[in-house]
Amino acid sequence: GPYPVPLEVARFAAPAANAGETFSATVVFGADQEGHSGLAHGGSIAQAFDYLFSALDAYGQDMCLTSELSVRFLRPVPLHQSATFEVSLDGIDGALRKASGRASVGGRTCAEATAVLAVKRPR
Repeated sequence: GPYPVPLEVARFAAPAANAGETFSATVVFGADQEGHSGLAHGGSIAQAFDYLFSALDAYGQDMCLTSELSVRFLRPVPLHQSATFEVSLDGIDGALRKASGRASVGGRTCAEATAVLAVKRPR
């Protein structure tokens, strides 16, 4: 299926983030992510947030799984333009990580997101 960012980003091995740290990336949505004519589909925007939230907290062989993801869409994200995604690790509570983020185009916020991530050791 279509991916809003190259698969290499999904496999990105970031160092473990500490509370308060931020990660950002530039995403350009193409025709494969089109929803309404000329605009990125909301599901593709949510998927980009999900990839980036997961990149906040890489722990070697542990898995960082999305427990909750909420996206608030404020304005459309046009295709073929650079969208800046910024995500922050807001807090750590045992195996749970709380994070938030925003996506902007041309300095205007288009979407905001929050997530709860669970760190689990593979069996």
